[in-house]
Amino acid sequence: GCMAEGGMGAVYRGWDTVQGRAVAIKVMKPDVVDPQLLARFAREAAAGQGLDHPSIVRVLAAGAGPGGAPYLVMD
Repeated sequence: GCMAEGGMGAVYRGWDTVQGRAVAIKVMKPDVVDPQLLARFAREAAAGQGLDHPSIVRVLAAGAGPGGAPYLVMD
């Protein structure tokens, strides 16, 4: 189920079957998708994938779901 929800998206608990660990999946709400928010979401994905620090949530993957809504998979 949904762990948290904000104006731009929702965060769900997921399971990484390859690594055998819990992950967080942030999905952008389809009704708020516009070019500015898509750019912000893409910047968040790019920044999070390039970081490796114990105090920062690392982005493991990014993409778009079946309905086209962008998502991030994070530690």
